[in-house]
Amino acid sequence: MTVGDSDSVEKQGAGTDMSRQKRLISFALSKKVPPLPEEDERTIYPGYFSQFHKYFFFSWMFPLLKVGYLRTLQPEDMPKLTEDLKVEKMHANFEKIFGKYVTQLKHDHLAKKYAERNETAETSSKTEEEDFDDLKIPVFILIKSLYFSFFIEYNTGVVFKIFSDVLSCLLPLLQKALIKFVEKKSLGLDTRIGQGVGYSIGVCLMILFNGICINHFFYNSMMTGARVKAILTKSLLLKSFTVSSKGKHRFPFGKINTLMGTDLSRVDFAIGFLPFGITFLIPFAITIALLIVNIGPIALVGLGIFLLSTIIFGASARTMIEERKAATIWTDKRVNLIKELLKNFRVVKY
Repeated sequence: MTVGDSDSVEKQGAGTDMSRQKRLISFALSKKVPPLPEEDERTIYPGYFSQFHKYFFFSWMFPLLKVGYLRTLQPEDMPKLTEDLKVEKMHANFEKIFGKYVTQLKHDHLAKKYAERNETAETSSKTEEEDFDDLKIPVFILIKSLYFSFFIEYNTGVVFKIFSDVLSCLLPLLQKALIKFVEKKSLGLDTRIGQGVGYSIGVCLMILFNGICINHFFYNSMMTGARVKAILTKSLLLKSFTVSSKGKHRFPFGKINTLMGTDLSRVDFAIGFLPFGITFLIPFAITIALLIVNIGPIALVGLGIFLLSTIIFGASARTMIEERKAATIWTDKRVNLIKELLKNFRVVKY
């Protein structure tokens, strides 16, 4: 690297680490440190809209990985988000779906109130605001709105998870056939070499597609979790600006910060790993069927032991969860109190 190149790197990366990183195979790569791209040079995030082979094998990430291998990645290296991935667009879509369900809920609530008083909308003795005083929006509506906001992306992740589970369950069958072929070959029995080659290729392809499917599952589910977290964070911020005095008493700033930090991180994590629970029955059913076919009815004994241990584990886990919930209440109170004290702390000078 020349003196001029070093100066340009220092100018572009002022306050950032733009030095060339020494890694395992750095010697085989270019000695030139990639410069920070200008605003008009940044690429658009390809994601779902890249070419099929780039999307399927994640090869659209290779240029970014190459830059990150040579030097530390900076915010300027990140691709620009498309309109569909910007929080404003996602939040507007979510508000549209959520508003539709809330409107229907309000309509049903008013109809119920009118029926209880034997009144109609025209002859009602109370205003709509008074009837809405005891209206509570169920959490299920929020969950359903989030689900339909990312219906395609999340279901795509679930489908890839199902494919991965099926491949994982069926792979041992092909491996077993390959082992039998090798055993026959070693004993000198008459075997067709093409059959063994087919088994080998099949095992390799199943392992390859299993890895691809599990990575696509994580990509779609984790992306959905991050986008849900972004939407709920924006909703919390907007709501905190317009909340009533009664709401401010119930939800002080410390509690809102906890919701945006700890609680939404848990929601993000839960959405990312929820498909494990959704698709659990499919590999479970395949495994039971394979055991019964290969071992016989005696496999039901092992199944019974497994179910019994699962029930015992579930009961103990439920107890632990209840205790954790009780402890979380006091933990949240302590954290909120400390945050409120720090927020309202004043230094008195004498």
